[in-house]
Amino acid sequence: MVLSKGLNVLFTGRAEQSMEWFDRVLEIHNETPHTVDIAKMWKALAYFARADYGSALSQLKDIGSLRYVRSRIGAASFAQLGQGDK
Repeated sequence: MVLSKGLNVLFTGRAEQSMEWFDRVLEIHNETPHTVDIAKMWKALAYFARADYGSALSQLKDIGSLRYVRSRIGAASFAQLGQGDK
């Protein structure tokens, strides 16, 4: 439920507020690795949505799974930073 609320807030253009919900997911599910990775991925996307590409990349470093999504958000972030070769 908390993750869904964060997604709703993110998709209505309130990236900054969505991070609070994703942080709450991280608090509640801190011992559930896959859920933690999902929340971190959405938080990285929220950073990307607010054009904070460096923070998006930093957030992605902590994700242990979800390689496909992690690589896509990472590639887009590097491209926005003018480092498309990475």
